[in-house]
Amino acid sequence: MLHGLGGCYLNWLPAAPLLAHHARVLAVDLIGFGRTPEAGRAVGVSSQREMLHRFITEVVGRPAVLVGNSWGGLVSLAQAALAQETVAGLVLVSPAQPPPRGTRLDPVQFRRLVLHLLPGLGEYSLWREGERIGARGMFMDLLTLGCADVRRVPEEVVVQNVSLVAERMERLGMGHASSYLRATRSMLLTLLRRNQFEAWAHGVRVPTLLMHGRQDRLVPFDSSRKLAEVRPDWCFEPLEDVGHVPQMEDAPRFVERVVRWMVQSLRAR
Repeated sequence: MLHGLGGCYLNWLPAAPLLAHHARVLAVDLIGFGRTPEAGRAVGVSSQREMLHRFITEVVGRPAVLVGNSWGGLVSLAQAALAQETVAGLVLVSPAQPPPRGTRLDPVQFRRLVLHLLPGLGEYSLWREGERIGARGMFMDLLTLGCADVRRVPEEVVVQNVSLVAERMERLGMGHASSYLRATRSMLLTLLRRNQFEAWAHGVRVPTLLMHGRQDRLVPFDSSRKLAEVRPDWCFEPLEDVGHVPQMEDAPRFVERVVRWMVQSLRAR
């Protein structure tokens, strides 16, 4: 399980215990996120994929079913296309991808992306915002963008995420968001290479489930609808009434869809 930008392994806290009744579950904390230090490593898409490759080969020890949300979906897609021998199945949850040409982005999200693209100014802006609204405000802003209804996210998940954000803000000061911003820039530069993304999508040769919340304001729903047309062999599951992080907002429904797909697509192999 790989999380998206602005998140960490805690993004899987609502769904992981439910899914653990059906499969072995490992939530990976990406470089520079959560409690995983950068330790001199890069935080971009290629570095995260290399870390994922090592994790599968050295820890898991056999081909894995990758479940990637948002940016984690992009990393998982690249891994499935470039190292097919390590992947048994792929679940893409609102994956980061180039929007269809002519798509109108959410104005709030567009302003955030423009600001985050500016080195130095993006870091300073997020530091000032953190000083103004605190750790809980920072996390709830992200959650509000990511969910159709934040009240559906369990309070335990909110509390643990806020605690983690507060610890990073105290320990890293103005640099608390640097890995997030550098990863954001890497993701956007990767997505500008539309041909590369399309080659990855065409290169996947394992059973794939594509899920996307219809109320997603971060990655347009039409992106996945178009992707499903490109790969009609994939199982496409639109999710009503949820946003970008359905595993946090409606964990039971998310798990039910994943388990049903595993039974239908993987056990028969």
